[in-house]
Amino acid sequence: MGRLEAGGLRWGVFFLLILVLTGCRLPAVENFKAEALRTEPGVRLTWTPVAHKDLAGYWIYRKAQGQAEALNLSSVLLPGDTRLYVDRSVTHGVVYEYAVVAVDRRLQPGRPSDGVKVFAAWNATTLSRPDLDWQDPHVKISWPCEDFEAYELSRSETEAGGEILGKGRECQILDDLSAAFTKWHYRVRGIRVLADPLSGGLLELPGPWSPGARVEAHAPDAFSLGGCTRNKTGDWALNAGVGLPVTLSASVLALEGEMKIRAVSGEHALVSAGSGSGFSLALPALGAWRVSVWDSSGNRLSRFSFSLVQDTLAPLVQVDGPEHAVTEALFHVFTGRVSDDTGVHSMKAHSDRYDTDFALLPGEAEGDFVAELPLAFGDNRITFKVMDPAGNETRVERRVDNRSPLKPRIRLLRPGAGERVFTEKLKVEGEVDTDLPGEALTLVLHGRGGPWEYRPAGQGGVHPFVFEELFLVEGPNYFDLEVRTDHGGVMLRSGVHRFVPAGEGGPPRIEIRHPQKNAMVQEDRVQVRGTVYSPDGVKGVWVNGSPARTGGSAEALHFQHTVHLGEEGFAHPVHVRAQSGLDVESSLEWTVMQDKTAPEILLDGDLRAYPEMNEIVEQGWMLSGRILEPHPGGLRIGQSPLALSPAGEGVWSFATGLDLNPGVENTLRLVAWDRAGNRTEKLLGLLFMAARRPEILSPQDGAVLVTGQRLLTLPLICRVPDLEPEDRVALKLDGILVPDLAFSGTTGRAGLVLDGAPGSHSLELEVLNAEGRVLGRTRSSFQIQDEATLPLSLELRPGEGETGVAPGAFVSLSFNRMINPDALEVVLEETAHTLNYKETEPGRGIEEMGEIPMERVNREREPVPGGLSWFPEKTLAAFYPERDFAWGATVHVTVRYQGEEILRNVFTVRPLPTFLQGFVTDTRMTPLAGVRVRLAKPDLSVVTDKEGSFGFGFGDRAEDSLVPGTYRLEVNPGMEHPGLGSLERRVHVAGGEMNRAGMFRIPVIRGDLPMVLLGSGMGDVSLDHGELVLDLEDARLFFGDGRDKKPVTAVFLEYEEIPWPMDSVMPSWMYMLTPGPLEVEGPVGLSFHMPALYGSHDYVEAVGDRVVLVGFDPDTGSLKPAGVGLVDREARRVRSERLELRRLDALGYAFVEEGAQDLLKAYGEGLLHLADLLGRLGAGAAGTEE
Repeated sequence: MGRLEAGGLRWGVFFLLILVLTGCRLPAVENFKAEALRTEPGVRLTWTPVAHKDLAGYWIYRKAQGQAEALNLSSVLLPGDTRLYVDRSVTHGVVYEYAVVAVDRRLQPGRPSDGVKVFAAWNATTLSRPDLDWQDPHVKISWPCEDFEAYELSRSETEAGGEILGKGRECQILDDLSAAFTKWHYRVRGIRVLADPLSGGLLELPGPWSPGARVEAHAPDAFSLGGCTRNKTGDWALNAGVGLPVTLSASVLALEGEMKIRAVSGEHALVSAGSGSGFSLALPALGAWRVSVWDSSGNRLSRFSFSLVQDTLAPLVQVDGPEHAVTEALFHVFTGRVSDDTGVHSMKAHSDRYDTDFALLPGEAEGDFVAELPLAFGDNRITFKVMDPAGNETRVERRVDNRSPLKPRIRLLRPGAGERVFTEKLKVEGEVDTDLPGEALTLVLHGRGGPWEYRPAGQGGVHPFVFEELFLVEGPNYFDLEVRTDHGGVMLRSGVHRFVPAGEGGPPRIEIRHPQKNAMVQEDRVQVRGTVYSPDGVKGVWVNGSPARTGGSAEALHFQHTVHLGEEGFAHPVHVRAQSGLDVESSLEWTVMQDKTAPEILLDGDLRAYPEMNEIVEQGWMLSGRILEPHPGGLRIGQSPLALSPAGEGVWSFATGLDLNPGVENTLRLVAWDRAGNRTEKLLGLLFMAARRPEILSPQDGAVLVTGQRLLTLPLICRVPDLEPEDRVALKLDGILVPDLAFSGTTGRAGLVLDGAPGSHSLELEVLNAEGRVLGRTRSSFQIQDEATLPLSLELRPGEGETGVAPGAFVSLSFNRMINPDALEVVLEETAHTLNYKETEPGRGIEEMGEIPMERVNREREPVPGGLSWFPEKTLAAFYPERDFAWGATVHVTVRYQGEEILRNVFTVRPLPTFLQGFVTDTRMTPLAGVRVRLAKPDLSVVTDKEGSFGFGFGDRAEDSLVPGTYRLEVNPGMEHPGLGSLERRVHVAGGEMNRAGMFRIPVIRGDLPMVLLGSGMGDVSLDHGELVLDLEDARLFFGDGRDKKPVTAVFLEYEEIPWPMDSVMPSWMYMLTPGPLEVEGPVGLSFHMPALYGSHDYVEAVGDRVVLVGFDPDTGSLKPAGVGLVDREARRVRSERLELRRLDALGYAFVEEGAQDLLKAYGEGLLHLADLLGRLGAGAAGTEE
């Protein structure tokens, strides 16, 4: 790091000259710092913003070591509130020197900051996830070797952070975990070492950490567990068979003396002793057990966990036949087989149409079954449910569609669908075909003036029907025919189009559907089709004097007639004449031409026919040619259409540039067609073999050069990136070799003086080898235009209709040619009727203020004071307002030049920004820093500062502003901070305001709280050492990340620590399950241990028999009653009697007054709904009872 000294003279003279000429008074930027990013390309620049009323923004300059002049990095002016800029355009291994300059509203720079040097070097290579090989009791970690000087390996108990386990040049390491009984996460990163030219020493560049590899669980290597098996995730399980208790035999291999053993599962706690390296335990209950072992001195040797399961395998069920069957029978016979290791306890079939279970019993515990089940008309869903003695259930679903022959079918005889009619009333006629008798049918016509019902008579078969009173309006009319029966119904929709005649006696109207006017066809005949309309009826239709075939109604007569065409290329006339019922005639006449000849494709240049390949050395090679066809329809290459230009009678030219894949055989398919549909295809093979890729940089292809001079000095710049010393480069302008083309490296330059007369010019750049063979070629073209003939055009920014403009924005004007500044007038008028933030002190943003003062603004086309600032070329100007626009204002811009209005523009300033602010603390109100807070939709997140404060909306662009509405706000989502709980709350955000989210109190998780796997279908899961037990055997869980199984912990909260708002309940304590959210579907059972109150359990005898169970309501974000629990005084536990939960984030209970016990009993016995219970309890009915 240092000042601009050795190379600083050029910088100093440069800026000093600017200051002398402009008189800019902006001070130098202070606290300018530069820091090279080490795991990605870039240099981070920071500084303290300049507090000055004339400040418009900043320019950043950079100079590489050995570079003569500084480069302005900011192509546009950086905003005045910028304090951070990251330069991503640096080159690895280069020393750069930076300076930042403040610029005022006249775009005049102030004094430069002190120059800062930095060595840009980084290591962005991320290694792949390491491989883990568990070599009990060790873990071997290995990874692919890369070109690094060293590697670093980290190990942690969580997914973030960790200790450095080792550093070295080897691509593997052995981790001794013989004393560990936890889950470990391993990550590796590579280290590069470079010489630092600034310090003179060596610079170590550690790369990003690889993705983590995890050892799910280590069994204590010192234990031997008799009868236990291990699954893929490392969890142990002991199958208890069908009887309890079950004896577990285990041994501690490293211990020979006395030992003490304690086993815990839910409410069960066993204490035992052992010696001689062995012990046994009689386990009385199923579930998750945790065993700890101490030696005689009280030192805990280790611990292990396992699950005691009775039977986890569900029965095998096979149902014969397809999953979806169709039948006309009223019963369906199902066959299949069931089997289970312990037998089949029950088998039932459930029909959704009868809403009942049909008990089925197989012939024996394992074997075949036959079930004949009734069917309802339509879709039937049958679910077979088979359960073994341990309660494991298998479900298989089948669908049977009962399509009864009794179901009617409708045939509509008239009117035809979409028919054109001219009457006010419509007669609807048709038939119903069914095996049902007429009295079992009800026909209903739904339409204008209806509905109408009709019951036919007679036996099964065809039942005709007629409805005569359907009223019509002008235009489209729709009606529905419905047939109702006890076996199901059907409905048919149709419609007609009513035309209201303009008056009687008028000529008939002829519509031609085929062929169109001046059509071209390939055949030697054409069928003329159409319709004649007349309210007076149509007597007849003649085509070319011959009567046409007709059909349909008298008012809308369809006709068709075949016309034979003459010789090819001759326009054959077609004449249609129609006569109404009142002998009034009308006619149409047009021509049709026969064309059987396909177009011909001719390509320019000496190109070989396919499949031979044509070698191309020119990037953007121009394919051109001609189409011989008097009536072309189009031309395309592949799926891309090409434009055709007339090039003579029956001749059309085309040209297109092609970007070809190098070294690949490119096959082009050209397809041409004419108006009659005749097609021609031509294949062309191209092989792009350019050894060099020349480029013409200036003037660019298609450029328009505007000049008012008689002579034009034109700099020509080209580049050949892969130029070799022996290559020869030729640049031609309009086919004439440019003589003074000189190369410096791979870039060539030449200066030409051209005639400034308007016209088009072409450039061709070729690279040739020593033998004169073309290695690569490119072409471009440009135009010269006289400035005097160029119409004046103007581009404004902000643009027409642009929204979200910043209040402090300026208006830029860009002209296509130089103008007289004195003849330009710019008028800005502002309209705003709204509340507005008051202007803050200089250098202080509104996000730094605790309260934001507001004021009412009423402006109607009020002129905006300001001034114009011109750039030297007199083609670019900026209008800088003297004050900010109002938030949400509409700004009208009028530009006049030489007294004439040349542009009118309107843009809208962004509305008032919307802010959301809150605080995060622990349950004792201590602020928590570094905690992530997230808005679920849209996915936005911030991190709390040292005061625990967080905020959304500060510094956001208009398009990123918070939309008013209700959001789900998550604190520490997914337990990203592993030592803290997670919390969710709904917050309402009002637009254009500082919204206060309030305080979020999240608990600190004690280190002795275990993480327990919780998931769908798990029974009796013990949390917090058995203080809370959950039964999810018939329930499904959904975590926030989509998984249905995940480790969680249960945090006990006293009343004053509960972070959620309460709705009609006041629990004395609660459990928070984290990480959340935890959605649940299906029945849930739970059991709480009743904690001591003031050191005693005496209160248990005084409470009622039932309590209100409390859970988290996601709709309101508060705690609400969720069920009823029974008090077991002997065991000092509360067990759920009836429970309706949607989330498991918060679980607890509240005592009720004695008079409410009957209500709880009624709900627990299923006599009340939960909504009735909430209403009858009322506010304050559930609370603390001591």
